[in-house]
Amino acid sequence: MLNNLIYNEKKKLVINKGLYEAVITCNDSELLNTLFLYDTNFDSAVKQKSIVNEVSGYRLLSNAVPLANYEILQLLNKKGFSINEYNDNGITPLIQAIYFNKINFIPFLIKNGADVNKKSKKDEFPIVSAIKKRNIKILNLLLKNGANPNQKDSKGNTALMYASQFGIIAAAKILIDNNADINAQNEQGLTALIISLISNRTALIKYLL
Repeated sequence: MLNNLIYNEKKKLVINKGLYEAVITCNDSELLNTLFLYDTNFDSAVKQKSIVNEVSGYRLLSNAVPLANYEILQLLNKKGFSINEYNDNGITPLIQAIYFNKINFIPFLIKNGADVNKKSKKDEFPIVSAIKKRNIKILNLLLKNGANPNQKDSKGNTALMYASQFGIIAAAKILIDNNADINAQNEQGLTALIISLISNRTALIKYLL
């Protein structure tokens, strides 16, 4: 029905952000492609960045990630939406995929250029997101694809320090196996071991000693 509307010139259908968002939410890649073919102003809007304001911080891309729709993401990527742009909440599609536990979607994002080390605007990098979600499989996947085990946030905290704080031994083991610096210090001079002591993570303390 909507396809017929789009191609019916007498109807003069107005394509706006709401229509794009609705089509993506319906998980319809074929209809999205039809909109792109009909909307002759879309490409120039993306190049001029005006579409960014129109869809409020790459909401189109953000809407596609929870659905894990490969075709929709490819269409948006080809149309000039960077796979590393922030959404309204200040996170990248990769971090969003981690939050939604889309482990099978993450290799696709990485293959299409997702930066495995790019922080969110809240100073959180992907491997820390995986640790906070207690998802060891995603953590391992990120490390295998180039995530830096010694990356630090603005306060000097590493992923191993977060694993120590939360008492996640499996995460600590994988990080150390991938050359995480066990003696790294944050801005307060705290190491992973000290943080595990402060957090009273007995099992992790024994592992780090």
